[in-house]
Amino acid sequence: MTQDIWTLLGPGALRSDRERLLALRLGTMPYQEARRLQQGLAAARAAGDLPRDVLLLLEHPHTYTMGRLTPDHHIRWSREELAARGIALHTVDRGGLATYHGPGQLVGYPIVHLKERGLKVTQYVARLEEALVNLLAELGIPAHREEGRRGVWTAGGKIAAIGIRCSRWVTSHGFALNVNTDLALFQGIVPCGLPHEPVTSVVQEGVEGFTASSLQGAAARHVAVALDYAAVEEAPSPFTSSGAVQEAPSPFKASAAGLPGPASRA
Repeated sequence: MTQDIWTLLGPGALRSDRERLLALRLGTMPYQEARRLQQGLAAARAAGDLPRDVLLLLEHPHTYTMGRLTPDHHIRWSREELAARGIALHTVDRGGLATYHGPGQLVGYPIVHLKERGLKVTQYVARLEEALVNLLAELGIPAHREEGRRGVWTAGGKIAAIGIRCSRWVTSHGFALNVNTDLALFQGIVPCGLPHEPVTSVVQEGVEGFTASSLQGAAARHVAVALDYAAVEEAPSPFTSSGAVQEAPSPFKASAAGLPGPASRA
């Protein structure tokens, strides 16, 4: 990794600690910049230069991404219209099809060594879904996984997308949870290859007062619980005040250890 990445992560990144998930809040970051950061971290984690797992938490500017198998017609708007609307378009090295990222969406990119955690890829994806279901339950939103489909649903539609890459046992890419996202921008794609599936958000489900950034701490703790970490450590960054575990706003409680356990395990 470059010196800039080590500086960003802070001294805690060099401390071998398999029981604490290191979380880093990145504010709003262009998609390709975040992708390069993930690639550097994943390579270092696989090589052993990075001795612990990391969770990147951020938002993106308006972006459509196409997974490896996405047909071109799943992007409904022309390149000219995308440019006029200020929407970037990228083909990426993950599973899944077309999806949208943008302001008001909580994005999490876990860099996790699956062999060290004793997880298969399918188990890992199910655990991420579990974390989001439990996070939404804390908000009072009933949500669920659907057999044979990846992501998280409510009665109102799909509220979170998941698409990952795993190389040399180390994951990249991750999840995107719609909080106060502009759902009209999903009209420019066939979201996750589901043309007739509605999309929804935390606000659309009737829960006000939260932003993507305000839910990052709680999301990190739920991911930590789902992946069997003992706790979360937040790396100092321009967007957090210290290396301590950050509190999430009410109704969330203090630590990962105090959160409800997983309802089910794959």
